[in-house]
Amino acid sequence: MATTYEIHNLQRMRLYEEGSSSFALDHSGTMSDFIDIPFIEGSAQMALVTDQMEPQTNQQYLDGYPQTVLGKKSATLTFDTVLAPNGVTADDSTPSATAGAQANMLLMKIIMGAMTPVSNTLEGTKASGNGSASVFSVASLTDVDVGAWVAAGTGSNSALEVRQVETRGDSQITSTIALSGVPSNSSVIYNTSAAYPAEDPQTSCQIMVEGNEDDSAFLLQGGQGGFTISTEIGELPKISYNLKFATWTDASSVVSDMSAATFTNFSPIAFVAGEFLAPTSTSATRTVVDITSVSFAPTFDYVPVTSPSGTQTIKRWRRARTAPICEVKFTTFMDADSTDWIAARDNRTYKNVQLQMGNAAGATVTIACPRAQVVDAQLVDTGGLAGLEVTLRAGLATDHAAPSQSTELRRAPIFIVWA
Repeated sequence: MATTYEIHNLQRMRLYEEGSSSFALDHSGTMSDFIDIPFIEGSAQMALVTDQMEPQTNQQYLDGYPQTVLGKKSATLTFDTVLAPNGVTADDSTPSATAGAQANMLLMKIIMGAMTPVSNTLEGTKASGNGSASVFSVASLTDVDVGAWVAAGTGSNSALEVRQVETRGDSQITSTIALSGVPSNSSVIYNTSAAYPAEDPQTSCQIMVEGNEDDSAFLLQGGQGGFTISTEIGELPKISYNLKFATWTDASSVVSDMSAATFTNFSPIAFVAGEFLAPTSTSATRTVVDITSVSFAPTFDYVPVTSPSGTQTIKRWRRARTAPICEVKFTTFMDADSTDWIAARDNRTYKNVQLQMGNAAGATVTIACPRAQVVDAQLVDTGGLAGLEVTLRAGLATDHAAPSQSTELRRAPIFIVWA
């Protein structure tokens, strides 16, 4: 057979979620259970490792070197993706998307540990009767939980506004931050999909990595890790993953020819519309802050639970303590809003920080830290104007979603919401 020379950047990666009882078990026999990852071309970097251990046997000649002993296998994988909406408009007749609808959503659920809806898809509802911007009546609440997120087209020109549910009655929702207007009678209250942290996530990821070469297919098994987020205004929001795996397998006999990928529920948008809210965490006042930049830096990480009965010495991964779980940093103008950010720092004030990217149903992603303490505020040059760089650190959400801290959903310090 003639030698071929393939293009390195022509690749495909597919994702599968390993259950708590199937850590690192090869699932490549059912590739239909995998979903394609829409990673950014050229961003993927994989390392396949087999430890080479020296027996250190004594030598009789100056340049002698003993043959190594093969040790445990492991792998790492880093790649970037666009943090894209899922295209699902979960109105009163359309269910919201579960984690498996989109690769980013599934990876967020695996790494962060939890997602609402859990297993069954849940529909939105409709506004009913009178109310206010923060307490509004709805036709049905079967599919809405305290701590979860809803959305309504109450902004300017019916722009979508995403809000967390603080409390709910039989037919009433109280949001942690007020909408900019009152939902009109029979208007849609959309449901959402939201990833948030669990104390002890039980699942892991398995990724098939393929190239165009006949022998370029590798199955990475028993994976966990962390991620960073890029939210540059005017650009495509992005996620960068940093994953580590318990083992890997040559899968060229399973996947011999790379076929075309199919990216489900993947609807990218540029961050050219949205809003940044930062009211005091105990207040429902809608406080909009004009920002020139913003970043969220989550610190999710995992440590191995080791055992000789595990896979390559790893029985499973355990989420590590990496407090604070997220640091938020943004730049604003000195008079962008009524907040004295330097005083907020010195008063150790907590803010309900929420960045919404997009303003249409099915085309919006929101990142939120419901209770983040202002820890720094410094004067900076903001494009020639007097500005401030503000830093906050996320903690448990204790001011809303009463009774506070009773569930992981209600006390979650960070959310990524698809609406």
